[in-house]
Amino acid sequence: LSYSLFMSVHDDCVVRELEVDDIEKFMELQDLFVQNHVDLTRAIYENVTVRDWLPHLVCLEKVLDTPGGRLEHAIAMAKRELEAFRNLRILVATAGNDTGTDTGNGTTSGNDAGNDIDTGNGTTSGNDAGIGFDASTAGNGTTSGTATDAGSCTATTSGNSCSRPSQLVGYIMYHCHPPCSRTKKFSPWDTPWPHVHVKQVFVAPSHRGRGCGKQLFQSMIEALKPAQRSDIRLEVLEMNVLACQWYRAQGFVIDGLTRAFLGNRDDYQVVAYHKMRRLLDAPAAKMATKVPVPLFREEVMDEVISVTYPDHAGTFDVAIVGWVEREKLHFVDSKGMSEWKGERFVNCLDLNELFCKGNVTFKRSLSLVMQDVEMSKKLKSEDLRELEKRKLQVDHEASWACSITDPESKRRPRLKKKK
Repeated sequence: LSYSLFMSVHDDCVVRELEVDDIEKFMELQDLFVQNHVDLTRAIYENVTVRDWLPHLVCLEKVLDTPGGRLEHAIAMAKRELEAFRNLRILVATAGNDTGTDTGNGTTSGNDAGNDIDTGNGTTSGNDAGIGFDASTAGNGTTSGTATDAGSCTATTSGNSCSRPSQLVGYIMYHCHPPCSRTKKFSPWDTPWPHVHVKQVFVAPSHRGRGCGKQLFQSMIEALKPAQRSDIRLEVLEMNVLACQWYRAQGFVIDGLTRAFLGNRDDYQVVAYHKMRRLLDAPAAKMATKVPVPLFREEVMDEVISVTYPDHAGTFDVAIVGWVEREKLHFVDSKGMSEWKGERFVNCLDLNELFCKGNVTFKRSLSLVMQDVEMSKKLKSEDLRELEKRKLQVDHEASWACSITDPESKRRPRLKKKK
């Protein structure tokens, strides 16, 4: 069966909708997508496994534990017959080289592992988006185009034009959300106008650097209705620096932070995501006037950051030494790290605004910063529970001591009979 409603032909690849016949190759690309997340996070968490990431990027644990569950889940996404996937769209990029065919540049088209750029948090779906990047989470969306038979296609690769069986080399998954009523607002991102949430973007390592990711992104834009293009959102793993830079080049800015918890509840690892957004037209101007919620407060005290000042004064390494709640400003100190005109300086700056504009980078991974914040919350919660436990124990001991010294207090008062 063919479910393709959209096709876009570019110089290096053909972009079309995912079909049921593509599921096997699509799942192989998703496996590379997951492995990329594992490789990125192992830089700070050595014990992270593929299983830790699968529920966040592919499907729920109960689906993974069901025999054949993941395959059925992928087929359901391609068919879009279920209500959960009705507005989900997956576009795939196909190239003319079949698996194992040499491309003339020393690489072989196939399932090589490599770095992809990610953006996003989501289940079957995931948390990332980008070129060779990933954006994970599932979405709703409609696409328009001409129905086309999705068999093999003719493509030009490595300078040789020939007709060969098509090979999947990348995909983009996105969700088109309809306008939300002001009286039925379910999340902070719901708006009275339609918006698109990019879940995942991935390009096979053998086809990176050829503009395939940009073609996938542009094909998604072409498939969207004009009203849907005004608000596009995604989430990028903060460790994926290349993906963040690529999205900034496409007009995205950081709109917030979110996190995911890997592993079991008792011993989890925290990974941070940048929420990014591209706003255009009237809704964008309206949203720009709203005061954003501060991303950082006193929890980033003593962290070392690199600040590029907008007035072209230069880039300096400083430590965060203070937070003013009323003005939402941070104090920084350059002691032992940087100098301005040969001297140490203390400055007051809007850390949140500079971070969203890309002028601030943390020397330590934001995931580790958030991990420390979560651990401090956990320890504080445990201390409160221990304090409450001790208080109950003291009250019990006091009551018991009172009953020993005054045996009459143990007697239960007689109840008066009702007339």
